[in-house]
Formats: sequence, C-alpha cells, structure tokens
Amino acid sequence: MENRKTSLKNKIQTDVDQIDDVTEKLEMLTDALKHVSDTNEGLSYIGFNKCDETIFNAQILLEEIANNDEYKMTFQPFNGIMEYMSSLEMLGEIICEGGEKPLPGPDHVFEVEKHVLHNVEVADDKFTCKIAGICRLANGEFLLSDTYNSKLKLLNSSYQVMSTSNVPDWPQDVCSTGQREAAVTVDNNEDRHEVLLVRVMEDRAHEDHQVTT
Repeated sequence: MENRKTSLKNKIQTDVDQIDDVTEKLEMLTDALKHVSDTNEGLSYIGFNKCDETIFNAQILLEEIANNDEYKMTFQPFNGIMEYMSSLEMLGEIICEGGEKPLPGPDHVFEVEKHVLHNVEVADDKFTCKIAGICRLANGEFLLSDTYNSKLKLLNSSYQVMSTSNVPDWPQDVCSTGQREAAVTVDNNEDRHEVLLVRVMEDRAHEDHQVTT
C-alpha cells in the first residue's frame, strides 16, 4: 500500500506540474495581449489563438485527470480470513525453550520446595490468629483477615505488621479492588452477611498506615 501510495503521489505531482505550466502560459499570454490589444491587431489575433489553444489543451488535461480511475484507491477485505480464523481451534501454543517441559495445566498439583513462617500476632490479640483471607495491594503491601480476632492486618513487603483495624465478626476472604482498596467478606453465621469496602490510608506526617472501612 505504501508503494502504491508513493506511485500515485508522484503521478499526482506530475499532473499538478502540468496544470501549473498551463496556468503560467495563460498568464503570460494574457499579459501580452493587454499590451498589444490596442496597438497591433495582428499580434492580438495571434495571441488570442494561442490563448484559445492553451485553454483547449488545459480542458483536455483536466478531463483526463478527472476521469483517471487509477487515482481511486479503496481497500477490499478478503472475507475468507474470518471464515478461516473461525475454523481454527487455537492461534498457537506456548513452547518452553531449552528443552523444558511445557507449562502445567490448571489441574496440576505443585510441590512446595520450602516455606517460611511469619508471625502476624499483635499485642492486643485475644485469640490465636486464624488468617482466612489475604491479598496483595498494588504497592506491594499485604492485607490479611484474622477471623478469630475480627481484625484486618496490614503487612509491608517484608511481612511485618504495620497496622491493624477492628472489623465486625468475622472477616473471611479479602480481595484487592484498587490501588489501596480491598473488599472483605464478613459472616458470623448468624445475622451478619456483608461485604466491607476498606481503604489503606497513609499518614505521611507520621509515616503511619491505617486501614479504614
């Protein structure tokens, strides 16, 4: 398409140059006629014929340009592409380089090679922690739900507790919903079945963090 456009651009420029040339000739003949029209009838007649011939040639040139279908360029899509694409079961597959095994499927069971324990208990916890939900925020911090203590606990990227917030009995799953926002399900198996929307507020003056609902 680029090659075709370049070719058409060159031809259009040639037509423009021809029209400019005809226009320049007409202007020169018109100026000449103005100077000799009252003094020399013979030269006036010759100039008039020249102008008439130039105008005639210009009309032919304009008609040729206007009727040149070569300048009409449209894109005709090939409808068979959609039919071919719809017949494919997949567009490709992921192949690991270096002779590695292909990526595991959704039912693959992973083996834990090692694990590290982090203590998220705080001083005012009344019961043993039960972490029912966890999510990672966009800034790398973690938000945990401690069901037994009815708290949300905010951890930094080093898994250290920075802040806690009391919530109704009993917080369950946690899901990130924004940069510093999350949704927490609450269910006490009786009369409370809710979803809390929480936001992590940062107090830059005291370099502190606070979870608010």
